[in-house]
Amino acid sequence: MSSSRADPRPMRNGERCDAAARKRRGAWRTLELLALAGVAGVAYGVASSPWLRIERVTVRSADVDVAREAASAMRIAPDATLLTARLGKLRQQIEACPRVKDVVVRRRWRHELDVLVMPRRPVVGLMAGADCLLADEEGVCLRRVKEKPADLPLVRGLALDGIGPGDIVSRAGMATAWQCIRWGEKLPALGRISVDVSIPQRVCVWSGDGTKGIIGRPADLGRKLACFAATLQYLQERGWRARYVDVQDVKVGAIWRPAPNSHAPPSSRGV
Repeated sequence: MSSSRADPRPMRNGERCDAAARKRRGAWRTLELLALAGVAGVAYGVASSPWLRIERVTVRSADVDVAREAASAMRIAPDATLLTARLGKLRQQIEACPRVKDVVVRRRWRHELDVLVMPRRPVVGLMAGADCLLADEEGVCLRRVKEKPADLPLVRGLALDGIGPGDIVSRAGMATAWQCIRWGEKLPALGRISVDVSIPQRVCVWSGDGTKGIIGRPADLGRKLACFAATLQYLQERGWRARYVDVQDVKVGAIWRPAPNSHAPPSSRGV
């Protein structure tokens, strides 16, 4: 039968010092943990205190409808305070709205959240059957309207079946259409143009008076639209109208065909 016996060897001075140091370190760790627990408890109590509870949320935007949409998208717990509210999550909720471009959420001492919403602005109308989708310059669809917007250029070929608010159309197609629109703004003879990018290699535009311009490949858009504008001006000065103007080859120049009941002669020469 075995028995345990204490080590008869006496403890040296160095060993006694190491043991005492270990005890002191353990005591300090215990005190640190207790202190951290106390601080955490106080911090949690302050953060969740009714003294900091959110009582008002102010939503500001240049577009009143977008502000209302953003306000309805926010989900804030009834007992949320300025310190417990998750601002990142609130931003995500608001940015999910199709018409919101950017959002800034700030805390205001001591019961208020201030929300600034930057709306997306429609710059084109995308033809979608009988309806029209308003979209911004990035191709984000904002809302659907029944009537064609009188103050916006129209684009065909981007609003595919099933597309709706919040969807993003083809970036390449939108970039081509937007370049045509921006060039058209610099050429008064064209008026407010509309663009068709249904066939990427055969881009077409229509001038404000309804004359079709065949652009072709989306290269040298500036030169092609300038040639189209110069041709329209040439025809208008003579009281003529064209059914279409083909400017696919700017080196050759414009080729037009007269509109019905127009006295304009067909042309195969450049202008």
